Amino acid sequence: MDRCAKLGRLVAAASCCLLALARGADAGALDLRLNEIQVLGTHNSYHVQPVPDLIDILVGFDSDAIYLEYTHRPLEEQFELLGIRQIELDVYADPDGGLFAEPLGLEALTGMVVHLPELEPPGMKVQHIADLDFTSHCPFLVECLETLKAWSDANPGHVPILVLIEVKDDPPPNIPVIPFVFPLPFGPDELDGLDAEILSVFPPEQLLTPDDVRGARGSLDEAIRKDGWPTLREARGKVLFALDNGGQKLADYVAGHPALAGRVMFTDSEPGSPEAAFVKLNDPVTNRKLIPKLVRQGYVVRTRADADTIQARTGNTGQRFYALGSGAQWVSTDYPELGPFGTDYVVELPGGGPVRCNPVSAPRKCRDDALENLAGLRPLAGRRLSLRDPPGDPSARRIDVRSRDLLVETPLPGSPDDPSVAGATLELRNPGTGEMALLMLPPGAGWEGRGKPAGVAGWSYRDASGANGPCTFVDVRHAAGLRALCRGAAIPFSLDEASQGELQVTLRLGAADLHCLHFGGKVVRDTPGTFLARSAPPSSCPL
Repeated sequence: MDRCAKLGRLVAAASCCLLALARGADAGALDLRLNEIQVLGTHNSYHVQPVPDLIDILVGFDSDAIYLEYTHRPLEEQFELLGIRQIELDVYADPDGGLFAEPLGLEALTGMVVHLPELEPPGMKVQHIADLDFTSHCPFLVECLETLKAWSDANPGHVPILVLIEVKDDPPPNIPVIPFVFPLPFGPDELDGLDAEILSVFPPEQLLTPDDVRGARGSLDEAIRKDGWPTLREARGKVLFALDNGGQKLADYVAGHPALAGRVMFTDSEPGSPEAAFVKLNDPVTNRKLIPKLVRQGYVVRTRADADTIQARTGNTGQRFYALGSGAQWVSTDYPELGPFGTDYVVELPGGGPVRCNPVSAPRKCRDDALENLAGLRPLAGRRLSLRDPPGDPSARRIDVRSRDLLVETPLPGSPDDPSVAGATLELRNPGTGEMALLMLPPGAGWEGRGKPAGVAGWSYRDASGANGPCTFVDVRHAAGLRALCRGAAIPFSLDEASQGELQVTLRLGAADLHCLHFGGKVVRDTPGTFLARSAPPSSCPL
């Protein structure tokens, strides 16, 4: 976006309730918030570079046109293959349709007017520079957002994804003999229309909006300083939007919406103002002291690891170094994979994952592997597994499993996976023989929430008489650990073999992530009727 002016010379109630539950509550040992992580984003994420012949024509007018030589994968591949969790879209108004259907760049290449009927329908368009740099993986804003929503729906465990939107209406170059298209002004009505297009794709419960973050506070600035950002448990699977523009467009968007009340997007507002929560600081070198300062104060920041293809051409990693170390929650790049210029410049998070603990704001106990789990499997360290099955007395069968692990994640109260309404399942399996016992923990009064409000720090289940099954006690503590105790002949699992070798235990609350323990290393006792193992390391359990 930042080169556009120069190159122009060429050319929901349920969600709110859940968010309020853990805000300022006793969430247990560790409950990471949105502002305590760091992810990668892409700059002009829709962009496909002009064909070489067109770039040659543009360079004839301005050598800066070489800065257009970057192409991103389609959005779904960025999310799935590259771990991108922030995208950026340039948006033009086109309420009647057809405004951008005959780009002059194609006429310059072919010598004739080229009509693109796919750009005829009305709706906001996504492209970099009208007439000149117009190729996009998703030419319509709604199309881009539908791609994001489809991936989000298929991967509901993702950390929140930021969509940064720059609205564009820059006039074309003043060259009288060339009939450039004149973009429509992007004023208050168009900004309202932008919110409406976003809401036409995303239901309120899938969005994280200024109203959600502000809560009962008088301003966003006060809310993030006193209450903090939503936790990852509250915000998983959600999308948030931010307006890139400042100046009059920012003023128009805020007008009539104090502290962004009723708005969909956050804004790049001055820290300390009622609308302040998100800050855009694209230069992490100049702002190497300011960005960490703002992050420590609770703001979320977007910065850039590179710009204008310069770093990819030279291999210089200085800006990348400062960007990743700054604590900015979103680090944007044109090169999440190697570029075409022969250098080894690429931008990845340390550790290689899609998200990491923020180097400035994350608590000391933060673990990268606890932040996002698209597979729905949480391999835990096993502290102890004890099984008894005395020969001839199935009533004396006993299972006692324990784990202490920050990776434990429990559902929030009132969520679809709240075990008091959704129940839980405990499974014991011998992966070698296939023998398996599936034990049900029904919803209802047996469940008690931990913390304040109840359930925010975990869940306990008690059925001392075994009236609802063999499991008499289950205790699951968020970011801390779990224990389960089951007894009696209703356990359909015997220890009548010479040995078990290894055993696997899984626990699922509702339909949430599967917590898995695999005991097969440090086995203390493995004989008919008895199995005891300790200190099992996390392992990807065979399912």
